[in-house]
Amino acid sequence: VTRFFAVLPPLLLLGLSACSHAPATRAPAQQPPTSAANAAPFLQLSGRISIHAEALPGQAGQSLISPFVLQGNAEQGRIDLQSPTGNLLAILRWQPQGASIEQAGQAPLLYPDLPSMLQAALGKNSPSPAQLFAWLQGKTGQEEGPEEGQAGDWRVDNRQFASKGLISAERLSPLPRTTVRIKLDTAP
Repeated sequence: VTRFFAVLPPLLLLGLSACSHAPATRAPAQQPPTSAANAAPFLQLSGRISIHAEALPGQAGQSLISPFVLQGNAEQGRIDLQSPTGNLLAILRWQPQGASIEQAGQAPLLYPDLPSMLQAALGKNSPSPAQLFAWLQGKTGQEEGPEEGQAGDWRVDNRQFASKGLISAERLSPLPRTTVRIKLDTAP
Protein backbone atom coordinates (compact mmCIF):
# COMPACT_ATOMS: atom_id res chain seq x y z
CA VAL A 1 0.00 0.00 0.00
CA THR A 2 1.35 3.37 -1.03
CA ARG A 3 0.14 6.91 -1.12
CA PHE A 4 0.94 9.83 -3.35
CA PHE A 5 3.04 11.37 -0.59
CA ALA A 6 5.39 8.42 -0.76
CA VAL A 7 6.07 9.00 -4.47
CA LEU A 8 7.38 12.55 -4.10
CA PRO A 9 10.94 13.32 -3.04
CA PRO A 10 11.64 12.94 0.68
CA LEU A 11 12.60 16.61 1.04
CA LEU A 12 8.97 17.53 0.50
CA LEU A 13 7.03 14.72 2.10
CA LEU A 14 7.03 12.41 5.04
CA GLY A 15 4.93 9.64 3.40
CA LEU A 16 1.32 9.05 4.49
CA SER A 17 0.22 5.48 4.87
CA ALA A 18 -3.19 4.33 3.67
CA CYS A 19 -4.61 2.20 0.92
CA SER A 20 -4.67 3.37 -2.66
CA HIS A 21 -6.22 1.98 -5.79
CA ALA A 22 -4.06 0.34 -8.41
CA PRO A 23 -3.15 2.77 -11.19
CA ALA A 24 -4.52 2.33 -14.69
CA THR A 25 -2.22 1.47 -17.56
CA ARG A 26 -2.92 4.38 -19.90
CA ALA A 27 -1.56 7.93 -19.62
CA PRO A 28 -3.87 10.83 -20.34
CA ALA A 29 -3.28 12.63 -23.60
CA GLN A 30 -2.46 16.32 -23.36
CA GLN A 31 -5.27 18.38 -24.80
CA PRO A 32 -6.14 22.07 -24.53
CA PRO A 33 -9.06 22.98 -22.27
CA THR A 34 -12.52 22.65 -23.74
CA SER A 35 -14.41 25.82 -24.54
CA ALA A 36 -17.98 24.56 -24.34
CA ALA A 37 -20.36 27.14 -22.95
CA ASN A 38 -21.55 24.80 -20.19
CA ALA A 39 -18.08 23.54 -19.23
CA ALA A 40 -16.80 24.11 -15.71
CA PRO A 41 -14.71 27.29 -15.31
CA PHE A 42 -11.09 26.84 -16.36
CA LEU A 43 -8.97 28.10 -13.44
CA GLN A 44 -5.44 29.46 -13.60
CA LEU A 45 -4.16 29.78 -10.05
CA SER A 46 -0.94 29.68 -8.11
CA GLY A 47 -0.25 29.59 -4.43
CA ARG A 48 0.81 27.32 -1.62
CA ILE A 49 -0.88 24.17 -0.38
CA SER A 50 -0.42 22.52 2.99
CA ILE A 51 -1.81 19.08 3.78
CA HIS A 52 -1.40 17.60 7.24
CA ALA A 53 -2.66 14.27 8.56
CA GLU A 54 -2.37 13.70 12.30
CA ALA A 55 -0.61 10.67 13.69
CA LEU A 56 -2.48 7.43 14.26
CA PRO A 57 -1.41 4.91 16.91
CA GLY A 58 1.84 3.36 15.72
CA GLN A 59 2.21 5.78 12.81
CA ALA A 60 3.75 9.21 12.42
CA GLY A 61 1.76 12.25 11.36
CA GLN A 62 2.40 13.36 7.80
CA SER A 63 2.72 16.74 6.10
CA LEU A 64 3.08 18.27 2.66
CA ILE A 65 3.82 21.93 2.03
CA SER A 66 4.29 22.96 -1.57
CA PRO A 67 3.97 25.92 -3.88
CA PHE A 68 1.70 24.99 -6.79
CA VAL A 69 0.48 26.20 -10.17
CA LEU A 70 -2.93 24.96 -11.33
CA GLN A 71 -4.49 25.18 -14.77
CA GLY A 72 -7.82 23.49 -15.36
CA ASN A 73 -11.08 22.37 -13.83
CA ALA A 74 -12.53 19.17 -12.38
CA GLU A 75 -12.72 17.58 -15.85
CA GLN A 76 -9.27 18.39 -17.23
CA GLY A 77 -6.14 20.11 -16.00
CA ARG A 78 -2.68 20.13 -14.55
CA ILE A 79 -1.03 20.97 -11.23
CA ASP A 80 2.70 21.58 -10.93
CA LEU A 81 4.04 20.98 -7.41
CA GLN A 82 7.28 22.70 -6.51
CA SER A 83 9.86 22.47 -3.77
CA PRO A 84 10.17 25.40 -1.37
CA THR A 85 13.13 26.54 -3.51
CA GLY A 86 11.04 26.51 -6.71
CA ASN A 87 12.25 23.26 -8.31
CA LEU A 88 9.56 21.25 -10.08
CA LEU A 89 8.81 18.13 -8.03
CA ALA A 90 5.82 16.60 -9.77
CA ILE A 91 3.19 17.25 -12.40
CA LEU A 92 -0.34 15.96 -11.88
CA ARG A 93 -2.46 15.77 -15.06
CA TRP A 94 -6.04 14.64 -15.59
CA GLN A 95 -8.77 14.47 -18.17
CA PRO A 96 -11.77 12.17 -18.65
CA GLN A 97 -9.57 9.45 -20.19
CA GLY A 98 -7.14 9.20 -17.26
CA ALA A 99 -4.79 10.86 -14.81
CA SER A 100 -1.07 10.71 -14.05
CA ILE A 101 1.58 11.82 -11.58
CA GLU A 102 4.90 12.53 -13.29
CA GLN A 103 8.30 13.04 -11.66
CA ALA A 104 11.64 13.60 -13.34
CA GLY A 105 13.49 10.36 -14.02
CA GLN A 106 10.57 8.12 -13.06
CA ALA A 107 7.81 6.40 -14.97
CA PRO A 108 4.46 8.19 -14.55
CA LEU A 109 2.00 6.77 -12.04
CA LEU A 110 -1.22 6.27 -14.00
CA TYR A 111 -4.81 6.37 -12.72
CA PRO A 112 -8.15 5.87 -14.46
CA ASP A 113 -9.40 9.35 -13.45
CA LEU A 114 -8.93 12.34 -11.13
CA PRO A 115 -10.97 10.88 -8.24
CA SER A 116 -8.72 7.79 -8.23
CA MET A 117 -5.60 9.99 -8.20
CA LEU A 118 -7.02 12.05 -5.31
CA GLN A 119 -7.79 8.88 -3.38
CA ALA A 120 -4.19 7.72 -3.90
CA ALA A 121 -2.99 11.11 -2.65
CA LEU A 122 -5.35 11.73 0.26
CA GLY A 123 -6.85 8.32 1.02
CA LYS A 124 -10.27 6.87 0.32
CA ASN A 125 -12.03 9.76 2.08
CA SER A 126 -10.46 12.45 -0.09
CA PRO A 127 -12.58 15.39 -1.19
CA SER A 128 -14.18 15.00 -4.60
CA PRO A 129 -12.83 17.00 -7.55
CA ALA A 130 -16.05 19.03 -7.48
CA GLN A 131 -15.44 19.89 -3.81
CA LEU A 132 -11.82 20.90 -4.42
CA PHE A 133 -12.68 23.13 -7.36
CA ALA A 134 -15.57 24.68 -5.40
CA TRP A 135 -13.08 25.52 -2.62
CA LEU A 136 -10.73 27.13 -5.16
CA GLN A 137 -13.60 29.37 -6.28
CA GLY A 138 -14.44 30.49 -2.75
CA LYS A 139 -17.33 28.07 -2.17
CA THR A 140 -17.65 25.41 0.51
CA GLY A 141 -18.78 22.67 -1.87
CA GLN A 142 -22.36 22.82 -0.58
CA GLU A 143 -25.23 23.54 -2.95
CA GLU A 144 -26.05 26.93 -1.38
CA GLY A 145 -22.73 26.95 0.52
CA PRO A 146 -22.15 29.53 3.22
CA GLU A 147 -18.64 30.83 3.87
CA GLU A 148 -18.16 28.19 6.52
CA GLY A 149 -19.84 24.81 6.51
CA GLN A 150 -19.80 21.07 6.14
CA ALA A 151 -19.23 19.47 2.71
CA GLY A 152 -19.43 15.70 3.09
CA ASP A 153 -16.79 14.62 5.59
CA TRP A 154 -15.03 18.00 5.27
CA ARG A 155 -15.57 21.20 7.29
CA VAL A 156 -14.64 24.15 5.08
CA ASP A 157 -13.78 27.71 6.13
CA ASN A 158 -13.35 30.27 3.38
CA ARG A 159 -14.24 33.44 5.31
CA GLN A 160 -10.88 34.94 4.28
CA PHE A 161 -11.07 33.82 0.64
CA ALA A 162 -12.17 37.14 -0.87
CA SER A 163 -9.77 39.29 1.16
CA LYS A 164 -6.69 37.06 1.44
CA GLY A 165 -7.19 34.06 -0.88
CA LEU A 166 -7.23 31.66 2.11
CA ILE A 167 -9.10 28.35 2.21
CA SER A 168 -9.05 25.83 5.04
CA ALA A 169 -10.72 22.41 5.04
CA GLU A 170 -10.61 19.82 7.78
CA ARG A 171 -11.73 16.19 7.86
CA LEU A 172 -12.37 15.10 11.44
CA SER A 173 -13.52 11.59 10.64
CA PRO A 174 -12.74 9.03 9.61
CA LEU A 175 -9.27 9.20 11.09
CA PRO A 176 -6.63 10.38 10.54
CA ARG A 177 -7.80 13.94 11.05
CA THR A 178 -6.64 15.76 7.92
CA THR A 179 -6.27 19.48 7.26
CA VAL A 180 -5.88 21.12 3.85
CA ARG A 181 -4.91 24.79 3.71
CA ILE A 182 -4.55 26.76 0.50
CA LYS A 183 -3.19 30.30 0.13
CA LEU A 184 -3.65 31.71 -3.36
CA ASP A 185 -1.02 34.17 -4.61
CA THR A 186 -3.71 36.58 -5.77
CA ALA A 187 -6.91 37.02 -3.83
CA PRO A 188 -9.95 36.87 -6.16
